[in-house]
Amino acid sequence: MSVEEGTKRSLLERLQDNYRLVILDDDDLREVTSFSFSLLIVYILLSSVMVLLTVMVVSFIVFTPVKRWIPGYGEIKENSEFVELTRRIDELEKQVQAHDTYTMGLKNMLKSIENAEVEQAAKAPQSLKNSDVVESMKARALDHLVFASPLSGSISADYDPSREHLGTDIIAPKGTAVKSVMEGIVLSAEWSVESGNSVLIQHPRNIVSV
Repeated sequence: MSVEEGTKRSLLERLQDNYRLVILDDDDLREVTSFSFSLLIVYILLSSVMVLLTVMVVSFIVFTPVKRWIPGYGEIKENSEFVELTRRIDELEKQVQAHDTYTMGLKNMLKSIENAEVEQAAKAPQSLKNSDVVESMKARALDHLVFASPLSGSISADYDPSREHLGTDIIAPKGTAVKSVMEGIVLSAEWSVESGNSVLIQHPRNIVSV
């Protein structure tokens, strides 16, 4: 009768049963300590530990860079940055394509002008020297370029190849900035006894300014 009543007990009643854990000394079987507990308390403690561990793991993932290692999280989190980078790359590709188209058109135009000048030179009288034709073509090519004044001031000496004066001397107040005649790459910047401080700049169309 008592066995049947035990089987009919509810789970909550069975969890509330008290148990005692006794620790004995193996030599003299003397009781060292003992703990009284119930299955309900053990269940509550284990559940609390599991909840606490879950909260700690979730907090560790959310508030630390570890979340970037989770597959799919980084893609969703950085989606806006990826879209912005993609848009900028598309704009740069369009700019490069437009620049290439412009450069190709300019090359074709210059090539057609050069071919026309060569044909015109071929039809010119034989007394015209080839060197004169080449110089004329170079001079005409330079007509399309725009040079900026490197310095504002009064000219003290003009360009005169006859006396080996291969430049123009300009007088300006001390400390006045000297600018490049057009965009280019600095080849050298040094001081020498003959020319003093000098800067050599490589420009497009194989032009070098000093």
